[in-house]
Amino acid sequence: MSKKTKKHESAEVISLSEVVTNVALLNLTKENNELKLEQKKICEMAARTILHALDCKDHYTYGHSMRVAYFSLSLGREIGLDEEELYDLELAALFHDIGKIGVPDSVLLKPSRLTEDEFLAMKAHPSKSAEILEGFTHFDKVAKYAKHHHERWDRKRIPRRS
Repeated sequence: MSKKTKKHESAEVISLSEVVTNVALLNLTKENNELKLEQKKICEMAARTILHALDCKDHYTYGHSMRVAYFSLSLGREIGLDEEELYDLELAALFHDIGKIGVPDSVLLKPSRLTEDEFLAMKAHPSKSAEILEGFTHFDKVAKYAKHHHERWDRKRIPRRS
């Protein structure tokens, strides 16, 4: 064999090796994307289950959460959020009040003015929402948003009603 042939064969081997590596990487990327999609579907199924539990406990809060999600998505699109940001925003809007599951029915459904103690129990629902959501792998941002959803722009909590 001439030197020219050996060089050519060496270049072909490297090329073939690169092709095999690239195909393997593409397959891994495809599998990774499929797993992410499957995880997202599982999260969405869990989300629907939790929202159903909320609906069973308090139909008003469920409807409120649906409306908050609708308007939040409308505003998010208007300001140009990307798909991932819109997804997180929708989940945060849907789950911002999930902590109300931990509020006693006597407080949550009370038609009259809340006592100071009852108001404190109700005021704790954002932290309870975050506590519930932190158990989900992909809900870290959602938990943070839920925890702070009653904060004002000056970072103070919602004031006591007079």
